[in-house]
Amino acid sequence: MGTSRNSKRSCLWVGLGLSAVLLVVVLVYGILESVANRSSCDDVLQEFAKFMRQNKEEAARSLTASEQWNRIDTWMAGREGIDCSFSLEPDHNRWWWGLVPCSGVEGTLCSDFGFMCTYKNGVYRLTITDVRLRDSEGTCIVVGWDKVCESGLRDGKDSCK
Repeated sequence: MGTSRNSKRSCLWVGLGLSAVLLVVVLVYGILESVANRSSCDDVLQEFAKFMRQNKEEAARSLTASEQWNRIDTWMAGREGIDCSFSLEPDHNRWWWGLVPCSGVEGTLCSDFGFMCTYKNGVYRLTITDVRLRDSEGTCIVVGWDKVCESGLRDGKDSCK
């Protein structure tokens, strides 16, 4: 009887140990993933657009040069964030961009960014034109853009700022 009890305890400790190891692996992966995202201009551009869409001011600022913060404030003033929840529909969330070196500006990449999703009010579209990103010592930041436009808003109005 004592052997059965000891083997149950051993199994419990092994299960707890494996759970702890799995938790540590997940946490380390999350930390490494967030660090890696800053080094990829593609990831920075996609995250910047997501934060602009969702009206997450501090998160958007963390990816941009401080000279652009007033533009972020202006964009987010008086608007609601758009949440495009996960869906298994094939056309639910689509985005497109293509980073290329900016002509005449060393170390800077340029792209237009587009995003479209279906959400509870219909189809939402976000376009950010002429986004400029600078890659400096392995960290990429947004240093400027032309305008941000969206359509399919809850109030039925299109907006460009």
